[in-house]
Formats: sequence, C-alpha cells, structure tokens
Amino acid sequence: MDGPSSQVLAAFGLNDPPVRLSGGQGETWCSGTVVLKRADLESTWRAGVLSDLPESKVFRVARPVPSRTGEWVAFGWEASELLAGATDVRRQDEVLVAGAAFHEAVSGLGRPDFIDARNDPWAAGDRVAWGEQSVGGSTAYTDLVGPLVAARRPVELRSQVVHGDLPGNVMFADGQPPAIIDWPVYWRPPSWAAAVAVADALCGPPMRL
Repeated sequence: MDGPSSQVLAAFGLNDPPVRLSGGQGETWCSGTVVLKRADLESTWRAGVLSDLPESKVFRVARPVPSRTGEWVAFGWEASELLAGATDVRRQDEVLVAGAAFHEAVSGLGRPDFIDARNDPWAAGDRVAWGEQSVGGSTAYTDLVGPLVAARRPVELRSQVVHGDLPGNVMFADGQPPAIIDWPVYWRPPSWAAAVAVADALCGPPMRL
C-alpha cells in the first residue's frame, strides 16, 4: 500500500520523508516524530478521547496530532506522536496491569455508534462469540465454530469501551510506563480484554528467557 502523499504530509505540517514502520500490518508510517496511518470509522472519536485523557503513572498513550486546520483526519489519514519503546512477550503481566489502568481511565465513556457499523472478520467473530450474530459460512467454519457456540454460557458483567488487542500493542521503554498504542475499540467487559491478552500470550510463539 502506498504511503502518505505530500498532500497528507503538508496537511499535518510534516517535512520529513515518510518511512514505513515494522508494525501496523505494514500500513503505518513515520515522518519525523509523527506516526501516520489511514483513518477508519473510529479515528475521530478515538483521537478526541486520547487527546483529553489525563496523564497516568501506569501507562502512556500516543497523543493524536491534529492537522493544520485542527481536524483529526486529513485526506483519509490520522496522525499521532511517536512513542519510545518496543513490545516484549516476556512482560505479559505488565501488559495486563497497564491494560487494567487504561480501562479504568476510560470506564466512564459511552458506547460509540461506530461499533455497530463495523464489517470486518474480527467484528463478525466478536458478534458471533457474544451471541449477537448467527453462525454462518462454509461447512468447515460452522463445523469448527458450532461446538464452541453450543458451549457458550451467559456472561453477566458490565461492558465498557476496551482495547481489543493489547498483547502486541503495549510497548516498553526504560524509565517510562508501558505505552498502549493502536487502540481497536470494543464494547465488552474489561476482563474480556484481559482474557484476550492471556489467550494470545498462551497461543503465541514460545518465549525465550
């Protein structure tokens, strides 16, 4: 995928040539100290939340960078500050602690409308898992998912906005709190977000100690 054009760079007041970053599914770019990626349904909402979020001693967030006109999205792109750090699969306990603090900080927010407008495999799978969408698809898919759906039990926990993909999106830097980046917004119990992180850690590649 092509990187940000000169028009996009100018919109955010950037002069350095864009460099593709290793994360972000190959669709994230850096110009100087600013990270650029294509905007999505939740970009403006997320930027508004992160720009107003109080500082924390437990976690950092990448603050959004407005365009020169003051908008959070310009020509289909959004921008945020570049944070120091790198992910570390050996520090999953710290991922959970940072995630819990982040979820407490955003616990008072209402349910965003864009959640209902999503149409991607992750959103579909999430709705199926929570009984909000019927199982449908190929025979192989229904054979795999059907028994899991049949084993499902009601969950009576309070939902709120949460980070749906913590494990690969928490970075560590010496002397600084963990940095939470690339926030996919879901409306689920915070314990669900923690469970996703634990399951991802257990199913991931072996850790080298």
